[in-house]
Amino acid sequence: EIVRLKSVVDEAVSSLANTEFLFWVGVLRSDARLDAEAGQLQALQVQSARPLQQARESERRIMELKATRSQVENWLTAERATAQRLHKAVQDGLQDLLRDKAKVRLTLPPGAR
Repeated sequence: EIVRLKSVVDEAVSSLANTEFLFWVGVLRSDARLDAEAGQLQALQVQSARPLQQARESERRIMELKATRSQVENWLTAERATAQRLHKAVQDGLQDLLRDKAKVRLTLPPGAR
């Protein structure tokens, strides 16, 4: 009876050892699979971060371009005002010259005109 019980106990221990071995093999496989999935998720996270980073960079560049455009518009407005002032000064100077020329003609003797 003891030999039979010892045999049953040995069988149970062996079965338990096999079950524990299979359990740990399953745990290791699951752990490896989880590591692989975590790696894939991390790669996807990096890939999804790129468009977000590119969108932020594009937004920053758009703001820079808008600021540059505003500066150019301000410069053009100032240049336009300067050109208008110069044009007016040239017109005024030309009118002054024509007026002076008319005065000179009037003061010249009739034969010298």
